[in-house]
Amino acid sequence: MRTLHRASGLTLVAALLVAGGLSVASPAQAATDVTVSIATRATGAEIESTNGVLYFDSAKGDTADTAYQIAYEGTLDMATVWSNYEFARSFYIATQMIKGMSHDQATERWERFEVVGGFEIGFTVDPAYTTVDPAFMSCDTLQQQYELQNSGDFPKLMTCQSVTYDGATGAYVAKFATVHTDGSPTTTKELDAAAAQPTKLLLSTPQGSLFVQQSDFVPGESFSMINPYVKGSLTLKELFVDQLPINFASNSAAAVPLEMVHTYNANYAFASATGGKELPAGVLELQPRRQTSVKDGETVTAPQPASTMVLDGDRGTWLFDGWQPPSATAAGGDLAFVGYWSYHVNPDAKFGVRYEFVDRDGGALPDAVTELLPPPAAAMQGETVAAAPPAKERVVIETTAQGKRTTTTWVFDGWDAPSATVDGANVVFTGTWSSTVKTVPVTPPEEGGQKGPGTHAPGTLATSGTEGSGAIVTLVAMLCAGLALAGVGVAARLRRS
Repeated sequence: MRTLHRASGLTLVAALLVAGGLSVASPAQAATDVTVSIATRATGAEIESTNGVLYFDSAKGDTADTAYQIAYEGTLDMATVWSNYEFARSFYIATQMIKGMSHDQATERWERFEVVGGFEIGFTVDPAYTTVDPAFMSCDTLQQQYELQNSGDFPKLMTCQSVTYDGATGAYVAKFATVHTDGSPTTTKELDAAAAQPTKLLLSTPQGSLFVQQSDFVPGESFSMINPYVKGSLTLKELFVDQLPINFASNSAAAVPLEMVHTYNANYAFASATGGKELPAGVLELQPRRQTSVKDGETVTAPQPASTMVLDGDRGTWLFDGWQPPSATAAGGDLAFVGYWSYHVNPDAKFGVRYEFVDRDGGALPDAVTELLPPPAAAMQGETVAAAPPAKERVVIETTAQGKRTTTTWVFDGWDAPSATVDGANVVFTGTWSSTVKTVPVTPPEEGGQKGPGTHAPGTLATSGTEGSGAIVTLVAMLCAGLALAGVGVAARLRRS
């Protein structure tokens, strides 16, 4: 049954947050005053509307896109709205027929009238906990959401005109009027259509406009939406009927409280069940994300990873062994699950064998030592490999600087293990070198040809050991012997002559 399009418009307003009925006065009454009851609720991903609870989520933040999104909405039962509209329509047509018009003429005349009116809805939130995003507090956003939430033509015949929010008091007000979005008036003919008469009408605050920041979330405390109301009037332009205008207003409505309740996390981690083997990136990327908003007393079963097998090239396979514990119940704290993976080597896998050198004292090795590293090799799974010896096991390095000659002797002490068996990983042999250092002074010649310690006059030889007078004496003896031999030779020649 259809009823009073104008009343429909006004009552629609009430419909935004209301469930209730309208009544029309008797034909003798000049106007009709209607009381509507409002039924409201809060909605959001972390809100349990039936219990009035807002649950904590550790993943939330303070920005509009990371905070707790909340919305307040109301529903109007439109059945009585349309029955009252139908009564007013029928009354008008009957009155015109009494005056001599036919039914069709009276109906055609009825359908020419413009509907005049509108409604206002509002409520107040607690600004100590509720924050508004001005970017979404607009008629465009509200109208778009209004049309998405309600099928049919009515949302296009009673459209949003303004939305305001007072950040100091938390007061929210939205106003609607019986005009199209382009500003043209709504007519009774449009309201007569079945598509313009929804049995239920829903309206909520613009999506994304209200939120609670993480820093404002205080477990155990509550905040409320209070004083929800709807008021308005509806009549026809240039038409005076005893039932019109219809004035409507809501009665007092209960507040909508939300209690902030703490929740917990379910944390997941992977671990290697194979000693000495670290999990590769291909396994770690399968680790489930933290599960938030686990309620106290709630039992969580650890999820199966997207894949339970990860290949390690042609060397082996990582297999998922399961979670410990498989499930757990939150009892005043976070839950922790560890998923274990074991490594299984391919019997035909080939692995690398490489070598490295270290200084026993922790210092850096010279190039003359590191270049003696044996070349890398390869070995099959299960094969026992003997460490290859370095090209040399003793290296002597001499340097002279600042009047000193330094001799460093490096000696290879051996490998950390003489051999190793390939077991699912590359083999690395570590060789240790130790060094001894000897330094002796080197004194340059003095000026003016004077000889100082450790120096020699021209024609003397310097040994690799300690320099001294013994070397000079030996040289003089050698010279004298040469001269003596030369003298003997001269004498012999003289005798022959």
